[in-house]
Amino acid sequence: MRLLLTVCFWGCALSLLAQVDSPWTVQLSTAEVTAKTFFANGHRNIPLDSGQIQQQAQFSLDQILTDQAGLFIRDYGPAGLSLLNLRGTSAQHTAIIWEGVPLNSPMNGTMDLSLIPAFFIDEALVQPGGGSALWGSGAVGGSVQLQSTLDLEQPLQLRAQSIWGSWGQQGYGLDVQSGQENWATRTRIFWQQADNDYRIYRANGSDYYRQPHANTQQLGVQQSLRWRGKGYHMSLHLWHQQADRQLPPAVQVQWNGGEQQDSYQRAVWNTHVPLTKAIQLQTKVAYLQEGFTYFDSLQRHPSFSQGKTILGEVLLTRTTGKRWLWQTGVNGQQVWALAPGYGGIRQQPQAAWMGNLQYIQDAWQAGFNIRLAVAEGVQVPPVGNIWLRWEPLSHLQFKAQLAHDFRIPTLNDRFWEPVGNPNLQPERSLGQELSAQWTANNKIGSWRWETTGFHRLVDQWILWLPINNLWTPDNVQQVRTYGLENTLTWHKQWGDLQIDWLGRYDYVRSQSITTSIAGAEGQQLIYTPIHQALMRLKLAWKGWQVSYGHRYTSERFTTYTNSHALPAFHLGFATLSYERPWQQHTWQAQVRVDNCWNTTYDIFMGRRMPNRGIRINLLLNLNTKKR
Repeated sequence: MRLLLTVCFWGCALSLLAQVDSPWTVQLSTAEVTAKTFFANGHRNIPLDSGQIQQQAQFSLDQILTDQAGLFIRDYGPAGLSLLNLRGTSAQHTAIIWEGVPLNSPMNGTMDLSLIPAFFIDEALVQPGGGSALWGSGAVGGSVQLQSTLDLEQPLQLRAQSIWGSWGQQGYGLDVQSGQENWATRTRIFWQQADNDYRIYRANGSDYYRQPHANTQQLGVQQSLRWRGKGYHMSLHLWHQQADRQLPPAVQVQWNGGEQQDSYQRAVWNTHVPLTKAIQLQTKVAYLQEGFTYFDSLQRHPSFSQGKTILGEVLLTRTTGKRWLWQTGVNGQQVWALAPGYGGIRQQPQAAWMGNLQYIQDAWQAGFNIRLAVAEGVQVPPVGNIWLRWEPLSHLQFKAQLAHDFRIPTLNDRFWEPVGNPNLQPERSLGQELSAQWTANNKIGSWRWETTGFHRLVDQWILWLPINNLWTPDNVQQVRTYGLENTLTWHKQWGDLQIDWLGRYDYVRSQSITTSIAGAEGQQLIYTPIHQALMRLKLAWKGWQVSYGHRYTSERFTTYTNSHALPAFHLGFATLSYERPWQQHTWQAQVRVDNCWNTTYDIFMGRRMPNRGIRINLLLNLNTKKR
């Protein structure tokens, strides 16, 4: 069956290639970000390389973030959750934004990054630091902003990709897009599966067994449409995805046959209309639906949970002269959710007014954002941020920001019977950050160095703790996070040879100041490394490219009192690829080795991560010339 799928997949792609008679040239599509609403230039931004995203389209978002940005992902293994923790906070404090719409579940407040395929992403930006004034509840530690692109002037274009790898991994993807002067359409479909039966070594190190019950499968379809009229444009994005995965047992834990099915349906409609030369009107309507079905051998019937969200937003932007920019808007959403522990359908309507003011003058910019929100059953505090950006020299830049952020309790926190607490207070935080950026171009090469210091105090932090033998949520903790982030890049070219080097180092302290857990005061939060580093070297010569990356993650405490920790680990990954034109088309072959040094490590206690593995990726691009 796998061989048949492979033959059919590439047969369809090559037959399409053979049927084209017109001249073909390679043409990169133009990226145009239209879903962004408010923004604050005081944040540190980590843009991800769109070319690398395209080459790694069969990866999931968590792998892209670790490879390119060196971020720490709380990973439960290939068949488990992958959650992002920015600046010492939790996954519930990180907003995952797609086309300007938060994807975090209203039920548990998180988004599993292993269920976001890179094949559906064109542009990605990581923005550490508080952003509740921009995105609403949950954007305390930062946000990840994802974007799809459509080129109105791109005639028929096809991209076909397949991947084969260790432990039964294989995947296929087709991306077809076409554009005329006033419209564009793009259809993407992908399928992938993996057995994930990698070796797990026992404590003696000489014997091993295969990871049991860890098969995963995913199927996704994404459709994008865009229209452009006289001054206005509209876009529609549809996303359907389903995933089936077996849930493997932790090391030395009895297997219970757990399985989970995830299903997502998402739709976003954006419009952008210029009312006058100085006034712009943007509207957004979104529908999000998520469903989870869980089953194991200990229960008679599967448990099903479902959440639905309808969101609407109107934003008005006005420029006054060349110095001032004003924005104001309203946002409203309605959430419905059904889960076995809710005792029925739960709802939570929310509404917010947003305001933004910016001033620009030659070498510096300044502004502030404000958000006034209301939510049923929760007293939401007003939040906002003030930022400053200053460029005293053409190669030197400073940024500063002061932000007040919040996170409202999730539906699980409030309504899960019999332990839910409807009287929970929203988490509140106050954060500051200061960054400097320096660039230089000389005979040695092109340099870019950036350093950012940050500090944040989170009050009313919600924890689930055992009370009377029942795990119950409560506002029991105050947390202080602070640290330093450093990035240095270097680029040099000699003829056809290009060298790129990147180094990142993050120092993060995340400590409980006050908590009801005895002995936890002043200790590092669990599963939060203090030191995280990434080094990546890439050499490119003509069509060849070779790269090596190395990550270091320090120890992670597994107890609130820091009495036990998982050991630090080093990981290496290497890639060799070759790209060349073929009959005026482009094809690329890539070989990647993960965990080069065969490191044995756990990110989450008892969840052993894969050892050394190989992936082979083939990519074919067919691009017609511009009309």
